[in-house]
Amino acid sequence: MTALGAEVAAQQIGSRSLLVREGERFRFIHFSVAEWLVARAAARDLRAHGALLGQREISALMARFVLACAGRQSVAAWVGDVLRSEDASGVAKGNALLLQKEGAVTETALDLARQDLRGRDFARQSLRRANLAQANLEGVVAVEADFTGASLVEACFAEADLRKAKFTGADARGTDFTLARLEGADLSGLRTDETTRWAGARLVGTARAEGGHQPEPMVTRGGEVQSITFSPDGFWIAQAEGNVITIRSARTGHRIRTLEGHTHGVLSVAFDAQGRTLASGSSDNTVKLWDAPSGKLLRTLLDHANGVIGVAFGGQGRTLASGSMDNTVKLWDTPSGKLLRTLEGHTSGVLSVAFDAQGLTLASGSSDNTVKLWDAPSGKLLRTIEGHGILVLSVALDAQGRMVASGSYDNTVKLWDATSGKLRRTLEGHTDSVRSVAFDAEGRTLASGSSDNTVKLWDSSSGKLLRTLEGHTNWVWSVAFDAQGRTLASGSSDNTVKLWHATSGKLLRTLEGHKNGVLSVAFDAQGRMLASGSSDKTVKLWDAPSGKLLRTLEGHKNSVRSVAFDAQGRTLASGSSDKTVKLWDATSGKLLGTLEGHKGYVRSVAFDAQGRTLASGSHDNTVKLWDAPNGKLLRTLQGHTDWVLSVTFDAQASTLASGSKDNTVKLWDAPSGKLLRTLEGHTYSVLSVAFDAQGRTLASGSSDKTVKLWDAHSGKLLRTLEGHTNSVLSVAFDAQGLASGSSDKTVKLWDAHSGKLLRTLEGHSDSVWAVAFHPGGQIVISSSEDGTIRYWDRETGACLAILFASESGWVAFRPNGKYKWGGDLKGRFWHAIGLARYEVGELDEYYPDLAIPEDAPLCEGVYLPSNKAKATTLTPAVRARNWWPFTS
Repeated sequence: MTALGAEVAAQQIGSRSLLVREGERFRFIHFSVAEWLVARAAARDLRAHGALLGQREISALMARFVLACAGRQSVAAWVGDVLRSEDASGVAKGNALLLQKEGAVTETALDLARQDLRGRDFARQSLRRANLAQANLEGVVAVEADFTGASLVEACFAEADLRKAKFTGADARGTDFTLARLEGADLSGLRTDETTRWAGARLVGTARAEGGHQPEPMVTRGGEVQSITFSPDGFWIAQAEGNVITIRSARTGHRIRTLEGHTHGVLSVAFDAQGRTLASGSSDNTVKLWDAPSGKLLRTLLDHANGVIGVAFGGQGRTLASGSMDNTVKLWDTPSGKLLRTLEGHTSGVLSVAFDAQGLTLASGSSDNTVKLWDAPSGKLLRTIEGHGILVLSVALDAQGRMVASGSYDNTVKLWDATSGKLRRTLEGHTDSVRSVAFDAEGRTLASGSSDNTVKLWDSSSGKLLRTLEGHTNWVWSVAFDAQGRTLASGSSDNTVKLWHATSGKLLRTLEGHKNGVLSVAFDAQGRMLASGSSDKTVKLWDAPSGKLLRTLEGHKNSVRSVAFDAQGRTLASGSSDKTVKLWDATSGKLLGTLEGHKGYVRSVAFDAQGRTLASGSHDNTVKLWDAPNGKLLRTLQGHTDWVLSVTFDAQASTLASGSKDNTVKLWDAPSGKLLRTLEGHTYSVLSVAFDAQGRTLASGSSDKTVKLWDAHSGKLLRTLEGHTNSVLSVAFDAQGLASGSSDKTVKLWDAHSGKLLRTLEGHSDSVWAVAFHPGGQIVISSSEDGTIRYWDRETGACLAILFASESGWVAFRPNGKYKWGGDLKGRFWHAIGLARYEVGELDEYYPDLAIPEDAPLCEGVYLPSNKAKATTLTPAVRARNWWPFTS
């Protein structure tokens, strides 16, 4: 496609719509069939005027207005004459005509590489073979858009709405789908690699990507509650949270144990009739069977060729059904794990499965818009039920197997006669997709959970709406009744589980405690205070020697991406996705000021050695220098062609380094803002930069999995450090060496002079976002997407302590079982056995002798070698000074 002129351009998308670019803004113009026919007829009469457009042939005008460059007033008047019946007054003065050859509409590649398209509306548009490489599509709405064959290399779709979008044959290497909504999207044939990012992406109902690098929804304690189920005795609740399953006490809400083993998001969980075995289905294509009392993994069922969306036990739990995006339902023998049979017939992914109480009839709901009923013993298809106009997201059978309920993407619940397949009634009232349906034990009440954030209770006989349960602040993914039908549980994208009285609808309790990732950490110069910035929008200040949480700084409206202390440790700066930098008094926590001016996320902040100048790097491709005492903007440094992801000053405050998504590092003269040199060599984004203490050597960490060391004065590449298996997110020097943190969940320590790998620190369960050395030199600190901060002994590589904070308190613990705590944790404590975490607060159902002394600021933990072990009473530690790895 040729766009005439620099100021205004247009490109045709599909047969009756046009993408118009006016400066940096984009908008769509749509046309009716009548308008299209008039325009097409006019085009045939205007072929002779092709010379006016640089000899381009005019043969198929598919638009009412086609916009191009200024200085073409005669052409604009000419278009108005020809299309006088179409009201051409909207053609801007000075616009020219931009046309395509007939039959080439879908063959022309739209070129939007590196464009800033944040928040644009691409819903139902054709972007086939478009070039969107390194484009910023953050927050775009592209529901049902067609990206077939498009180049999406290193594009950013963070928080984009891509539901039911088509990505067949698209190239998504290095593409960022963080927090994107991809439900129902077709990812078949999508080319990905290890740098494609899927953290927090909503992937229910997606066809899988190819190439071995599959989408990975948010991991431990960072994900949404996608599925919940009660144990038959009503004592336990199992809930799927990202890649793990959490078992809680239904009475107290306290966490009993966490089951880890799936490599991708857990989308469905179910107990057998005895409550002894728990099944989990995952987007890693597997079903896992667990011993619920001990948490032991019994076996992994491998036969599905795509993600497992639903699991259900039949009868007495001897048969398990699993529904998958490979379009099949599989029946398994639970004791042996043997595959009994595969039920085929659905033409698209199976999103839900459910047995009747006797285990004789199985229902399956699919993205082919149908419900199928099967004879479970024989696997014979009994009937196919049609009526929903779009995806069937959930199915349920009442206890007698007489009635089938189905929840759909069409916002309705339908009740069907299971024997005849006849529609009994349609329940309307939800204003968004119905994600989950469940009958109570008698089949009299039906619950439905929806993307409209509500749960509705219905009388299943009459279809009357009994009540609407409100309280969730995001999608309700799953609903479940306990065995007696007295309590209803709902799991939501707001990271909570809510328990409701099933009759009155009263909210009984909210089960919380999920923590978002810690994205940045920094020590003050003396090493006495630690700051951590998180995607929960807060900054936390910790007393570094004791691990005590001092205060939480609130005020940012989005994730805190970076934190930095000034040289004196008096002022703290925080950069956020809300596009601002905030300055805080580190002693009191008081907000000193907010620095505004960036047009994109602020990814990195750094003070110079004197604390007079603050640098901030942003997604708007610039670095800004601020006068720290008064907050005045000194200058804006321009030169990067993509996001600035990291900034740092050398010790003399003479040189500033910035790392960017454009794969380069730039060195700037800090006082004048002059660009000194550009360092090229990385093949993907530069995510972190750091100077050594003398300012002679610069380290850069990149999405290409390497760390590079450069001579800071000449810009010469000294060496490349290889060893990480995923993106290097953070680098830090001290006098003795270099540390690097990576998406491969590890921290590596290097000899900065020789480049030799000294050791690898393992223990985090998700990406390591930041690394730092304690000024004393003995301690390495790392923060992770898993919500924890870890202290490591640099000589031995041992994990010395772990910090974890919730909204109501904090706890710091060591692998030897000792921990320190503060705040109102209401019994929610974490206990370390090795590097695993167990809750030891108020588990009176299982450990009646366990007690936590309320007046003890420091406690020794207990060792629980198995579920059957009897816990001993906690006692205050005798030698408190031995608890922490270093003193003041």
